Amino acid sequence: MQSTTRQPGATPPVAAFRRELLQNLHDRVGTDLTFATPGDAYLALAFTVRDRLIQRWLDTLHAGIDSQARFVCYLSAEYLIGRQLDNNLLNTDTEDLAREALADLGLSLDELHALEAEPGLGNGGLGRLAACYLDSLATMRIPSIGYGIRYEFGIFRQTFKDGWQVEEADDWLRRGNPWEFSHAEMAIEVGFGGRTDGHTGPDGRYRVRWLPERTILASPTTPWCQGTPAAPSTPSDCGGPEPPARSTSKSSTRRLHPRRPPEHRVREPDQSPLP
Repeated sequence: MQSTTRQPGATPPVAAFRRELLQNLHDRVGTDLTFATPGDAYLALAFTVRDRLIQRWLDTLHAGIDSQARFVCYLSAEYLIGRQLDNNLLNTDTEDLAREALADLGLSLDELHALEAEPGLGNGGLGRLAACYLDSLATMRIPSIGYGIRYEFGIFRQTFKDGWQVEEADDWLRRGNPWEFSHAEMAIEVGFGGRTDGHTGPDGRYRVRWLPERTILASPTTPWCQGTPAAPSTPSDCGGPEPPARSTSKSSTRRLHPRRPPEHRVREPDQSPLP
């Protein structure tokens, strides 16, 4: 529950949150309450919550580097992290603030929740386990970085049309993702397929080089999530912030899942056999 204790003359927490939300709507989304769509309001809310995470995340990095702590690096092809708004509202203890501030503006927190897309970064047990590992590491104040792939279209969606199962691309990034930071200046080329070419160098040594069939441009992206709130920090916590943030750097590989018409269709079990 959000504390109501404040210094004399200080801005009430709900009023301060409401002011920050309107400022983000104006400065980062480029509109105001009169013209804002529900999607605009969601982005403004996400930025307002995210602002409470950024400094804690940086404090975590500085604390780990200054103390020369070892970082746990976790590699996984999937991270089933789930929707971030609910989790970050909970871990920053701002859900009640957000609900009341939005109500004052004629908006519903539950309606904005429904606008957030499920991150298409995992598909089941492996991805969920990886996400749980990182969440536990953050909560236990263990510096950690998770490495994976930021799938542009994620896991395909399944729908039924005229009794047939149809696979569709999961365009989960169509509205952007306010919970991550991209680093386009660090993009590198990643090769696929191809062949090897052997030759003898001027020094008489035999060398082999790889000639990829095609390459894509991979741009690193850093999303991060909050650890579960715990007791206040003490010197024995290695100078970590309260609560500690988690940095998960995922390499974005675009065009791994190109948009294309569905080709594979499966008849529902209760339908008559295919001719």
